[in-house]
Amino acid sequence: MSSRKKNNYLFYDPPIHHQNGTTIYLSKHKYSESQYIIKKTKKSLQTLNEAHLLSKLNHPNIMRIIEYFETSRHMYIVTEYVGQ
Repeated sequence: MSSRKKNNYLFYDPPIHHQNGTTIYLSKHKYSESQYIIKKTKKSLQTLNEAHLLSKLNHPNIMRIIEYFETSRHMYIVTEYVGQ
């Protein structure tokens, strides 16, 4: 498994899932070493709104949004990892 860095996260390759311009990665935070899931998608007003709204939700059955960040072309949504 290879990896690459973006912001404070180490992305593991290959991705977990890829479909319709959206890619899901398992990642690890550079400092805390905690694992997260990162959704990479094309940047748009819709994805910015999605990230903003989901970050406000607090429910035990919904994955928590840790943070989101963007580049000139992509939006990255960091969620908690609820894997095994």
